Amino acid sequence: MRRIVFLSIFLIGCLSLAYSQTPSKPTDQSLLNQAYQKFKIGDFYDAIPDFESLLRENPEDVDIQFKYSICLVEAGKNPQRAIPYLKTSYKSGNVQAAFYLAKVYYGYMQLD
Repeated sequence: MRRIVFLSIFLIGCLSLAYSQTPSKPTDQSLLNQAYQKFKIGDFYDAIPDFESLLRENPEDVDIQFKYSICLVEAGKNPQRAIPYLKTSYKSGNVQAAFYLAKVYYGYMQLD
């Protein structure tokens, strides 16, 4: 009986430690929700600072990179900064990134 109680307490302790660990680079969930909401309604210009903050916390997050790059392109705020993020997104399998890459490159070509 003592073994069962001890084993139960030990397992509960291990599980609580496992679930209490935070990721190495946590994302502020409220900022993420705020940025995605602005993105969803098309408020790209105001979403840029939120995505920049998220990228500082999570520079390898391809979804955040992609949404940030779309905001740059759609807001017209220095869209050439979006190119490396769009290339990364495309290489990770996001085919929509090719459309935005083309849009940025087309914007710099003075085609008549």
